[in-house]
Amino acid sequence: IGVLNVPMLRIRSTDELQQALMELIQGFRTGQRPFQSVVIDSLDALEAQVWQKVCQTGRKQNIEDFGYGKGYVYALQKWGEIRDQLQAINDLGVHTIAIAQSNNKTNNDPVYGSYNRTILRLHEKTAGLWRDWADIMGFATQRLSLKGDDKGAPRAIAMGERILEIGASPAYWSKNRFNMPPTLPLSWAAMEHSYLNAFQQRAQQAPRGTQAPGGAQAPGGVRAPNGAQSPGGAQAPAAENFPAFMRH
Repeated sequence: IGVLNVPMLRIRSTDELQQALMELIQGFRTGQRPFQSVVIDSLDALEAQVWQKVCQTGRKQNIEDFGYGKGYVYALQKWGEIRDQLQAINDLGVHTIAIAQSNNKTNNDPVYGSYNRTILRLHEKTAGLWRDWADIMGFATQRLSLKGDDKGAPRAIAMGERILEIGASPAYWSKNRFNMPPTLPLSWAAMEHSYLNAFQQRAQQAPRGTQAPGGAQAPGGVRAPNGAQSPGGAQAPAAENFPAFMRH
């Protein structure tokens, strides 16, 4: 995000983050919207700041000093505050996006045995919180092709095409709640097109005048799921009372 021409704030503490999120919520509640998305980059970098805040509050040197995993429970409470602020922004019709790096972990399945799975590079309690919260959880990768070497053993070859996996898979954490295709090109245009198609199908199936959970008002009285702006939605004027770093 640091190389994109978008408003950006480098967060140095959870206090700074939560203050910025609160200012955004207050600004969006005025009905003004100078932009359509709020992105946190990244959750794994933010985790160190969450632990630092918990240790400062509890007067401990290290998150492990609380004993018996209590430090991670206290951290989860702070994460919950941040999640709730992002949800409040999302409920006002703004895309909320969080990015995280990944790790490989052995998954011991009682039916299929042990295998590696790519998960979020976060403490397991924190990873579970964000996984449960997200409507769409994507795994960004390159499309691979399996070809045999000179001895016939399979070898993965990257094809160069960047993709986003959003369908359920035993190989990595991914999901979507909107019956979207499991694999998309890694671009915002592809995501938006697929999401709007899924939303329109849901809207057509719903009785006229009913509401889907969360989000902006859509034609026919059906609200777009998870805060996405529906087609034909009016763009709000620039918000002078937003923080300076958030203005276009």
